[in-house]
Amino acid sequence: MDRKVIQWGTGATGKIAISAIAQSKHLQLVGARTFDQGKVGKDVGEIAGIAPLDVYATDDEEALLEVEADCILWMGRPTLFLPDYSPEEEIAGLCRLLLSGKNLISIVHTPFLYPPLLPDSWRIPIENACMKTGTTFHDGIDPGYISEVLGLTLTSLSHTVEKWKFVKSKIFQPM
Repeated sequence: MDRKVIQWGTGATGKIAISAIAQSKHLQLVGARTFDQGKVGKDVGEIAGIAPLDVYATDDEEALLEVEADCILWMGRPTLFLPDYSPEEEIAGLCRLLLSGKNLISIVHTPFLYPPLLPDSWRIPIENACMKTGTTFHDGIDPGYISEVLGLTLTSLSHTVEKWKFVKSKIFQPM
């Protein structure tokens, strides 16, 4: 195994990530954070609908931060935009993960796709945490956006769509 990964979130997208990590020749799942009390203590392979992995879901963040890992794959709730939630708390939580010495990949912090547009109160703490520990923070594309919204948006730019073809990669492509 080349890289040790902690999966942060065991919901719909987290289950897909757990399965992908388990199938990878270069990744090893070493921990999993769940936000569902009903999943605490359960094998994350079983949570993901695959064979047991001998990795058990926990809600103990401090214990997970003590686990030796190269990266945290963050798939928690996108709390930055929830009512009555403080973005500063979210940023502090992300910084805590980075300050543990682990790289961080998120799929739900879409504003971070282009950091120069972020408010300084969001960008600077993340940059400082990364510089202090030599870690990195990468935000990917929110899967709800890329799979549900982008296609519809792009078709609205078209005059007509005549045919679609289903290809082996399960991506719809024009014929």
